[in-house]
Amino acid sequence: MDGANITLPLSRKFRIRCPDCGLVADDIKRDQTVGFPCPSCRKAYAYGGQLLLYRMGNGMPSCAMLPVDIIIDGVVYGEISNRESIRIMLPSGTHVIGMRSRPAWPYSPNVSNQFQIVVGPQSCNLAFKLSIVYRYMATNGLELAECAPQEIPDI
Repeated sequence: MDGANITLPLSRKFRIRCPDCGLVADDIKRDQTVGFPCPSCRKAYAYGGQLLLYRMGNGMPSCAMLPVDIIIDGVVYGEISNRESIRIMLPSGTHVIGMRSRPAWPYSPNVSNQFQIVVGPQSCNLAFKLSIVYRYMATNGLELAECAPQEIPDI
């Protein structure tokens, strides 16, 4: 934390959703400034915290290939792949997070359990793991669970 803003070490990947143009994009921290610039409109914003997500590896090929979208406050924040870790910068305040499989999957789309989180000076580093539960002869399920930030690999 730097005052009321979170800063990242150089060369760390992050994902933002620009409050102005709505673009969801990944970028890499290249300088020591507090802001995180939008790759499209170039406006930079400081964020109050980070959400760390990890999609745990799933052994079943159908589960590993399943496209899963990250949903925050009803807005899609891009996809998370099998065995991928993502850092999403969020503004301070209350947010609802969850995951959803894409409707293009051969079975029906699934929605994970949801969490209401509060991002602020006391809770600026939140972490969750996603696992896909294989169910024989039924649709697979998405399970989101809170975890410690140090449990998120490659972040």
